[in-house]
Amino acid sequence: MTHSAIAANVIGSPFSQQISDAFGGFTLSFGNNFINTDQHGTFDDIIGFGVGSSFEAGGSVSSDFTSTQSLTLASLKLVNYTIDINNNIVILSSLSASQLLPNYFRFHANNLSEGQYYLEITGSVDGSSGGAYGGSMNVTPLEAVPEPATYGMLLGGLGLLGYAARRKKTS
Repeated sequence: MTHSAIAANVIGSPFSQQISDAFGGFTLSFGNNFINTDQHGTFDDIIGFGVGSSFEAGGSVSSDFTSTQSLTLASLKLVNYTIDINNNIVILSSLSASQLLPNYFRFHANNLSEGQYYLEITGSVDGSSGGAYGGSMNVTPLEAVPEPATYGMLLGGLGLLGYAARRKKTS
């Protein structure tokens, strides 16, 4: 799922590339380029992906606002969603990235659940020279952590084995 919702007259084609690693994680690179015809308007780009296990993620997006580029980033969000029976998107949770500098947003999230997600990048193009933004996100699956009850059962089992061995020794 990659699309650009057009607001005003800004038209762009966001791109994304997902590269998987050997440990079940992946890196998602994304961006958009607005050329001269894409001026004076806002954009709302959506980059979608799915994750099959609990994970942590970190990502950032940036753009330079200069005399040769007139693109301003407004926000970066990580959104967990589902589709209802009427084919409507239902947002389950949303995480807004922190703006560290003008045109630079970054986030890090732990203990995210499996499911469908999308990154939402918003901003505006305010001049005749267009502009571009780019970013990346790393997704790392979480290791399974045993529940405290698991350790209790392990200790209880070891205790029973010790008791049985001692009883057998005395008989």
